[in-house]
Amino acid sequence: MDSRLLRQPTVGDLIIRALRRYPERLAFTGADGEASYSDVALRVARLIALFDTLGLEKGATVAQLARNSISQWSVIAACYIAGLRSVTMQAYAADPEGQAYFLRKSDADVVICDAEFAGCVQPLTALVPRVRNWFCHQEAIPGAVGLAEAMEKVAPTELVDRAEPEDIVRVGFTSGTTGPAKGVLLSSRALAACAVINTSEDPWPRRPVVLCAEGVAGGFGNFIVPTLMLGGTVVLGQRAEPEVVLALMGQYRPNMLLCLPMLFNAILDHSEAGAVDWSSLELLIFSGASIAPTRLAEAQGLFGPVVSQVYGQTDCPKGLAILTRADHSRPDKLGSVGTPFSTVEVAILGRDGGRCAVGEIGELCARGPIVMSGYAQEPELSAARLSNGWLHTGDLASQDVDGYLTLYDRVEYRLVDGERTVPARQVEDGLRGRAGILDVALVQHGGRVTAFVVGADGISDEAVRDHARRAGWDRIDAVRIIDELPLLMIGRVNKGLLRQWAEAA
Repeated sequence: MDSRLLRQPTVGDLIIRALRRYPERLAFTGADGEASYSDVALRVARLIALFDTLGLEKGATVAQLARNSISQWSVIAACYIAGLRSVTMQAYAADPEGQAYFLRKSDADVVICDAEFAGCVQPLTALVPRVRNWFCHQEAIPGAVGLAEAMEKVAPTELVDRAEPEDIVRVGFTSGTTGPAKGVLLSSRALAACAVINTSEDPWPRRPVVLCAEGVAGGFGNFIVPTLMLGGTVVLGQRAEPEVVLALMGQYRPNMLLCLPMLFNAILDHSEAGAVDWSSLELLIFSGASIAPTRLAEAQGLFGPVVSQVYGQTDCPKGLAILTRADHSRPDKLGSVGTPFSTVEVAILGRDGGRCAVGEIGELCARGPIVMSGYAQEPELSAARLSNGWLHTGDLASQDVDGYLTLYDRVEYRLVDGERTVPARQVEDGLRGRAGILDVALVQHGGRVTAFVVGADGISDEAVRDHARRAGWDRIDAVRIIDELPLLMIGRVNKGLLRQWAEAA
């Protein structure tokens, strides 16, 4: 059979079709104004023409340091269609040294920033001399040309997808908790698959109005394309704060809400949350980390039966498993991340590479159209992660008889004693709630295991060690009492930082 008959869709083609299908509908609204589908199409066509005048060819990289805006996403879309590589740096981490790492790692050719980050331009120009073209979304600033002004000087090009399915159109960066952040190479094929599958397993509203205060520079940016495919509207909040969400809920009455666990919990804890009318919500999707069943029960009381969880990684964006709205009515499944998406095959593999039995803990591996193509500038690590026909996710997990996946920890953070390994979460779950322990995290470093404990005054080291033995781990070398566990923006415990603290001690 001719392989061309089996050609995968591209994310650029999905965007173009959506923009043409609903020209008069409202595509985006929020703090920076609003834009119809035809407005966005014109912006994207001008951006591609501008990139052409800069001499950018397929595979060149356009990086952004910006908050949520119509202009920011238009640049992303232009990259996807033109076959350029989009890099979106998180606005909450505007540190020149850190951003320089991302720009070097992704071989950035162009940088576009918000005016509020003007102070980063000069130091970054010195740190990353390969970047010759600097723009600002709002207006000209020292060292950067105003993007809108530059776009007005070029005629819009025809919107035609230039990317092949396997062309890399996004470099997404991992959180860096297990070492330096990795630049994940995502193809047009992978991003198209992400857009298609996320509307199929737990159906979205027929015409979604999606409120996203989380940065679209991260994983939730993958939900904009499916929103447009359905003719919906994206309500962009510029800060992931509960006050922003509450205000936008009242103003726009969205039927979908996207949250990381930190924002999810902050909304539940906000004093004004109960006074907001949440009745327009049909679907609330959270991702990034699991949320305690007690908090999920609170959410059901506040929002109604609308909560759904999507599990993915930068390496396999928002597309590994889903715990649907219906699943959230099953108490026995609330500790899981759900079942694999229908287009993804998963396996739990042991240390010998063989498949684990039902309920046995091993490394979660996956394959399907959504997996990454490798890591930027890291061929050996790419080969290791994409080996024997699987993407090795680095997550320890088990799968029950019904197919539901439960995550335990990263492979790097399991506890090792000779040939015996135990997921840290298994011991942590046995400690939490015992002897005044409110929360706990275990990290191993140089063979030593340190327990970081949050709890009431008077917790004894021996009580922690005793309960750890009952939970299956015999040796705790050090116990440190802290006020709270450090969290990543996605809501997971920052064990990389805890390991640094333990090593420093």
